[in-house]
Amino acid sequence: MKNLHVSLCQMSYIIPIIYKLSKYFNIILYFVINKHTTRSTINLLELNKLVMNYKLITVNQEEFTNIFINIINDDNIFFITSWNNIFNDTLQQDKKYMNFIITYSHGLDEEYIINNDFNKKKNPLSELKLNATLYDNYYNKIIEEIYKLDKNKKTIVFFETTSIWIFKKFADHEFYMNKYQENITNILIDLSNTYNIILRAHPQDYYGYVFTGRKHFSDKIKNNFITNYTQIPVFNLYNIADIIITSRFSASGYQALFIKDKPVIILETDIDKRKSCMNKKDDFLESYTNNMIEELKLENKIINNNHCYILYENNFDDIYNIIDKINIGIVCDRDKFLLDTFGIKSDSFDNWINTDILDTYL
Repeated sequence: MKNLHVSLCQMSYIIPIIYKLSKYFNIILYFVINKHTTRSTINLLELNKLVMNYKLITVNQEEFTNIFINIINDDNIFFITSWNNIFNDTLQQDKKYMNFIITYSHGLDEEYIINNDFNKKKNPLSELKLNATLYDNYYNKIIEEIYKLDKNKKTIVFFETTSIWIFKKFADHEFYMNKYQENITNILIDLSNTYNIILRAHPQDYYGYVFTGRKHFSDKIKNNFITNYTQIPVFNLYNIADIIITSRFSASGYQALFIKDKPVIILETDIDKRKSCMNKKDDFLESYTNNMIEELKLENKIINNNHCYILYENNFDDIYNIIDKINIGIVCDRDKFLLDTFGIKSDSFDNWINTDILDTYL
């Protein structure tokens, strides 16, 4: 069996990937002490939850870079999602290394379409299939242990995303966000009487929690819902979800659109209001406007009301009407849009998770 060398200085969503790849490789982990040591720490915590014994080596940045240069070959493969995070300007990216590197994409959403950056996604189907391969029955047990789902209730999974946070504790000057959050939270509390509610935290929010011991959710969220940062493959969350709520900018939730008959609600962000109450500019928000998104929807370039249920954060009460439509079987036809836009046919959940692409890819 070949060796797979993994720096832990990567986003915490790599842990399910390591777990999956351990069936193909002998895993060697590196706790790298550099300016991204926070990531190594979080990934080590996540690995401990899985109770798996991998070889772990502690090194500094120079030592890891030298290990990479000296041993990379057919029998010593490296797993890399971000060259900059792993090497910190100590090594330039070179084509000669590429045949000995395994990488996983973050997944599919509409950001590259909205930004007109079509070179960013070279093979959307492969990205989607590789994400689907991370599904594992092991994580179904973890979901049950964390969320204690009531089997008599259906389940709503709500995906948080960066820059357009819903559940974090907002400052007083972010008055629009506090107003929206109060309404959204009250409605979710009401829905929790008839639905299991899972709020899927974004991995980026994990860092502050690890070093402060405080979860950056609003008090009302913490008091009424289970808040947990354990990294669970998104297809495991899709599997238990009867309804998914996601942003068009969140690959974690957006990919559920490609599963046939899986109800998905796109939560539309009030970008203009968010920008108006920011003390400092947010690069992500500054790139967009409400009008830009609405015009793209009218032009059929991004998913709209003809393809999917659209819910506006400033009118979240409409979720009751949407859920009623879902429950009586009113289905939006998104298949043609997804095929025309991404070149991908929708498929059943079982077909996605049973793809053989990982064997081919490796």
